[in-house]
Amino acid sequence: MASAASVVAADLQAPRSFFPAATSYEYLEQHKIRFHLEDAICQLLDAQPDNPLLFLHSYFDKVRRGSNVLGREFEYIRSTPRNRLAFAQRLSEVVRQVTEIHQLAQLVCPDFPIGILRRVGQVVCYQHNVRVKGVPAALDVTADLDGADCRLVDDEPVVPCKAFMAAFKVCFVYHEFMEHLIEIVKDTISSFHGALLGNMHGVAGQPPSYTPGERRELERATTERVACLAKTYNATPAGGGCSGRMCPPAASIEHALERAYSSSRLGTTKAADQPTGTGGADSAMLDAASTVFYETWTGLLGDKQVYEHLDSSGL
Repeated sequence: MASAASVVAADLQAPRSFFPAATSYEYLEQHKIRFHLEDAICQLLDAQPDNPLLFLHSYFDKVRRGSNVLGREFEYIRSTPRNRLAFAQRLSEVVRQVTEIHQLAQLVCPDFPIGILRRVGQVVCYQHNVRVKGVPAALDVTADLDGADCRLVDDEPVVPCKAFMAAFKVCFVYHEFMEHLIEIVKDTISSFHGALLGNMHGVAGQPPSYTPGERRELERATTERVACLAKTYNATPAGGGCSGRMCPPAASIEHALERAYSSSRLGTTKAADQPTGTGGADSAMLDAASTVFYETWTGLLGDKQVYEHLDSSGL
């Protein structure tokens, strides 16, 4: 017995004269209508669903959305330009969450820590204002990102893949500096916060605001501590060799910190809007530290000198 595919293929191999005009034939060929009709009927005969019209509706809806290429054989994918474009688009969207990116990373390096990828995910989510369930998805700088149960929020956000991979190169190379910056910012703001809160103005339930002088003082203190950190990175490790640690150019760091402490977001985020807010002074301090950290990295990722620094290092 002939297969469903061969029967349909034979039926659709009608002579060109079947069509009322050459332009009609060319139209169907241009849009690959015969190809999709043949494939749809073959799929229908193989599945033989109870509701064939619904099946056909679903088939062509997938063609329209470009999801028809998922799980299909290469010969089908290469058969039409639309299918090829759909496959390229789907491939670029396959890696959309940090856990998926981690699975791919483990194919290259089986013990690659997911915490690094989660930190990059936080930065990218902040940079692109990704929101999940009405809250910014990536503001908790204190979370144990290597923990098995850690997620950025209840539902892990979809991160822009192209932006993630661009940010990953920078953040991975400067990873130790990234983590040290968190501690410096937290400690600096914490040491100032008790005294500053008494001079801040605000209303109940609203975050305190920093005066221009307080912002400059915080920026100065942070910059000084980061400069000291950079010296330890640039020093030759004991016993020679290379520690693998790097920090961005000093000018880039200074510009990024200036941007961060000048940000309109600093001191404007309500604790109630944070996924991990603890309330009170501790929450206000964490909100400020998170904002400075993410604004700094947003600045670094947009700094041409950072990429020139990587290129000069042979990366």
